[in-house]
Amino acid sequence: MSLLQLPEQADVAWARLLDGAGEGGSYAYQIDASGASTRNRMMYRPLMPNGGSPSMKTRLRLTSSLTVGNPAFEGIAVRHRGFKLGGGIPSTSDTEVWDSDPESKGTRAWYSEQSGTFTDAVFVEPVPDNLGIDYITFELIVRAASGQVTISSVECRNHYSTPYDLGIQGSQLWTSGLSNEIVAQGISGDGPVVRYFRYVKTVQTPIRKGQLVKNILKGAITGRAVEFKAGGADARRLAASVGIVIKMRRVNPNTTYDYFTLSAAPVSVDNKTVFADGSTEFRALHDYSQTEVLPFTEPTQISTADGYISSTVDRMGIEDIELDMFVIDYITASQ
Repeated sequence: MSLLQLPEQADVAWARLLDGAGEGGSYAYQIDASGASTRNRMMYRPLMPNGGSPSMKTRLRLTSSLTVGNPAFEGIAVRHRGFKLGGGIPSTSDTEVWDSDPESKGTRAWYSEQSGTFTDAVFVEPVPDNLGIDYITFELIVRAASGQVTISSVECRNHYSTPYDLGIQGSQLWTSGLSNEIVAQGISGDGPVVRYFRYVKTVQTPIRKGQLVKNILKGAITGRAVEFKAGGADARRLAASVGIVIKMRRVNPNTTYDYFTLSAAPVSVDNKTVFADGSTEFRALHDYSQTEVLPFTEPTQISTADGYISSTVDRMGIEDIELDMFVIDYITASQ
């Protein structure tokens, strides 16, 4: 992709093509911001046939001086629209059946950082597979109080990965409403693995057996366990581990769930906060229809030598959990 144009094909004061302003002295497009209430748009001229991939991936090589107030719908974004061809050649009755609508997608749909050197901004947008889309349009939207972006190159292609936003923004702390579940049975007489969960988000995630599932996680979590003697006497804090689990529901039978631990770290009796930062991936062994996000606290072994007989969790919290799931298809060579 190399040629952008204005939607109305008219010269405007807020966009221009500059000779030598791109990386390595190449041409570059420059788009100004015109205030947070104004959306300046440029489009790619040719229509892109729907390739049947689950998503579109766009890579912009840019610098930015945009002044952004709310990164959930300001900065620079990619907008796709899908059209269904009408009868006749050439078609005169195309119907718009899909709009990616970046202003409804939050921070994942916008690049809002400032950069004085050329850097990559990457956008991945799922494409619906049930709307009969024949071709897809491509637009860049700039919305900010002031500043501008200079775009050295633009690449947009079919992408065989579907992203799901499983994140939970903000801070939450619970002292009740936790459920304890057995996630694994004990081995050689050991007791089962019991974790205390809080259900915070459920997303419909149609995943086929054999697809690769990748999860990227960042965020903070805290939890506190306690142990008791008979009758609830002499309660005291107990070391534990805290983390994030996704609980995925199988298609058949739809009453069976699989747990996947994305992060687990120990916390002492002093109740410290843990920062989760990492990624995991696995190949789906079953068809799945739904994914639930569960922070957990797992108490360590109780102090039976001191007469303690039971444990529980009385405090758990999370803050700004960023969790992206990518479901990836592969195309194999054929002959």
